[in-house]
Order: sequence, then structure tokens, then C-alpha cells
Amino acid sequence: MYDPNNSIPQFHPSGNAEVDLRMRASQQRVHQERREHRPKNTTNTYDSMQKEFLAWCDRTFGAEDPARQTVNGSKVVYYIENELCKRKKLRLKRGEDPNATLSVNTIEIHLAAIVDLWRDQRNRGINSFPHPRIECEQFMDTLARKESKKKRDEYHDRAALTIGDGYTTIE
Repeated sequence: MYDPNNSIPQFHPSGNAEVDLRMRASQQRVHQERREHRPKNTTNTYDSMQKEFLAWCDRTFGAEDPARQTVNGSKVVYYIENELCKRKKLRLKRGEDPNATLSVNTIEIHLAAIVDLWRDQRNRGINSFPHPRIECEQFMDTLARKESKKKRDEYHDRAALTIGDGYTTIE
């Protein structure tokens, strides 16, 4: 059965070293082609977010830890909670609170970039941890609920800055 959370091709040795070598090379070619045919903006976005995550890993876990840059669920949750949730927005919309932090949607993009890094590590055979999103799911749900409650409590106008903003039936 197909599991989207574990869609990384797993390497299953056949017992024949020559065939195993060709199968592994084939998997790596497919992975490389997937990366090459990805939209350029996605690649640029993911690359910058992955570099940021890896730099955070180096600062947080120190150079003496050989697995400091290996992606796993608990490390990702820790990064999101202590780094991304506290980060202020770089660009504010008109009338937005200057202390506003990153939205759940922005954090989801960061998470997607980190999951892509995990896939890359998994494909290269240097990461045996399960899919990081599994551990992040409840945390991300909680963040989304908090954001939704905050918007409701503040009577956030969901129609603001949309095509229907300011439109009346008289016009």
C-alpha cells in the first residue's frame, strides 16, 4: 500500500552485489532527476531554508556531534518551536501588528523544505530516521488551532485584502 509519509524508495538488497549496485545507482538517478525538474523558485526557496536549518543545527548541536545535521522529527519540532515560532515577519501587510510572528503557512513551507532535506539524506543512505512530519503533525495542528483562535478572538476580517473587500451590491 502507498504511504505518502514514507514515499522514499527504500533499498532492498537482492543478494547479488552487482545488481544491488545498479539498483542503488538507479534510485539515485531518479532522485536527482526529480530535483532537476523541480520548479526553480521551489529549489531556491528550499535551498535557502535548508541552509538555514543546517546552520541552526551546527550552532545548536556543536561541531563535535557527527549526527548534528541529520534530520529527525524531534529535532525539527525543536527547531520550529524555538526558532520559527518566535521569528517576526520580515514583510508586514498594511495595518498588521509589527510584532507579528510567522504564520502557520510559512512554517509549513519551512517544514516542507526540511522534509525534502530528509528525503535527500534518506536517498543517500545517511538517515534511517522515520519521516519527520509524523512527529510534527500534532505540533503543527496545535499551532494552526492557536492561530485560528487568535484570529477569531481579534475579530480578524477574513475578507480583508481580497477581491470582495469594499464591494457592495449597489456598485
